[in-house]
Amino acid sequence: MWEGEEDERRLRWPARLFFTGVLFFIAGALLYFLLGTTDPEYYWRPQSPTGPLDYTDAVIGERIVLEAGRDCVMKKLKLVYRGVEDGRIRVEVTLPELDSSYAYVHRIPLKKAKKGVRLGGRYFRLVSWGRLRISLELIAPFN
Repeated sequence: MWEGEEDERRLRWPARLFFTGVLFFIAGALLYFLLGTTDPEYYWRPQSPTGPLDYTDAVIGERIVLEAGRDCVMKKLKLVYRGVEDGRIRVEVTLPELDSSYAYVHRIPLKKAKKGVRLGGRYFRLVSWGRLRISLELIAPFN
């Protein structure tokens, strides 16, 4: 009588383990479908300030990071990075002293930008680029 009960107990734990696993899987699937998927970029990246980037005191050799769609204010110059199209970097340049409501659109080939390019009277060299931001090095001030 005792040996039969022990064998029965030994055979119950795999079934209990299986049903517990199935229960956890169903509960997890229900939570996933009820709550929906989350955007990892939203939850894992810190939110950046929404104001313009301020590089008014930039000096020769300083790196300037332009984020896509965000204003970058420099002395007598405003830059906005708009991404890459057909292998060309798209940057909008506004000269507030000339006309603060008009942006000059520059489409610069990547090879040319790495050598150096003039934007709004200043010379920059492309250091790195990506879909969301570019890094420029100031190589010459205003003329």
